[in-house]
Amino acid sequence: MNSPSAKQEHDGSAEKVAGNHDEGLGTTGNGNLERLQTAQEGEMLTQDAEAAKREWIKTAPESPRNWPLWRKWWIISGLLFYTIVIFICNTGFVTDDAEEGFGVNKEAAVMGQSLAWSLTFRESLHDKVYEKHTGIKQKKSATAIVSRELGRAAILLCTEPIVMALALTTTFLFGLIFIYLQGYTFVYGDHFALGTVAEGAMFLVSILGGFIALVTQPVQNYLYRRSAKSTSNGKPRPEARLYTACFAVWIMLISVFWFAFTSSLNPQQVSYQAPMWSGLLFGYAEVAIYTGLWQYGTDAYGANAGSALAAINLPANSVACGLAHAALPFFENVADKWALGIMGFISILYLAVPPLLVWKGQWLRKRSPFAMSRDAGAADD
Repeated sequence: MNSPSAKQEHDGSAEKVAGNHDEGLGTTGNGNLERLQTAQEGEMLTQDAEAAKREWIKTAPESPRNWPLWRKWWIISGLLFYTIVIFICNTGFVTDDAEEGFGVNKEAAVMGQSLAWSLTFRESLHDKVYEKHTGIKQKKSATAIVSRELGRAAILLCTEPIVMALALTTTFLFGLIFIYLQGYTFVYGDHFALGTVAEGAMFLVSILGGFIALVTQPVQNYLYRRSAKSTSNGKPRPEARLYTACFAVWIMLISVFWFAFTSSLNPQQVSYQAPMWSGLLFGYAEVAIYTGLWQYGTDAYGANAGSALAAINLPANSVACGLAHAALPFFENVADKWALGIMGFISILYLAVPPLLVWKGQWLRKRSPFAMSRDAGAADD
């Protein structure tokens, strides 16, 4: 039988153990609470840092986004030369390692390296300038940047009506260019029996048309700046970038039908110049339309413009690769006139795209979570 003193001692020990257990639970709970608070504070600091960086990119004079126009053009000129050098070096030297390491051919190696470089350059430029002026080190891997940009581009392509419309139009434009220019071989080489040099010289007319589009671009820029007078907030409307494109789509249609229905005329009775001058209109239209679409995509999506342009061009480049090969049997089986005529009739469907975006683009931007410049020209007088 246990004595009363032994019982009291046992009860005291049990209370002590329970007290230690409760104290342990309290300590553990406090530790978990402190860790949770620390994690929340760290997350808030990260969000504040990202917000500060975004604000700096938008407003700071030192931000590449706000550099003077002459400085941007100077950089673009240097990048163009640098891109050519990189492409040559990739083709001649660097691609050998990529071919062996990944088991791909040289073309795939060059495309992969060019894609990685183009996607990471914009982020790298902002990060380096931001580090220089703020002293805040930016740690981002190329893999993370590429994954984020490609993911955002895919989301924009699947969810944004503006991006979808621009992507479809750009895809058709690219395909039309490949098929139209492929027809030069059949029309001038086979039908009009021009020599190789004369056949190649026909491209100069299209180049001249593109040059005319570049020379007249200041007119489009003037119309864009003038659109600010018709808005209550004094900002130009991004849709004003498409004014020239609304006109150029008709020029494109005329040029395609012109080339189609003069390409099969009797060469003994009609000069090769009859279809040749259609290239002047075609060259003008393709440059004017493409420039307008790109400028509109850039203005409409602001900070997300890089991803938007990637989404617009991804299907265009993919389809154009296939059409470059499909154009040959297309002309051989359908004949020159109707191969080009079919493309002309398809072009009719795209006449409405620029005017529709001018009409409803503002409405679509207001409802888009990605159109960072959706307030630009948002309230028309």
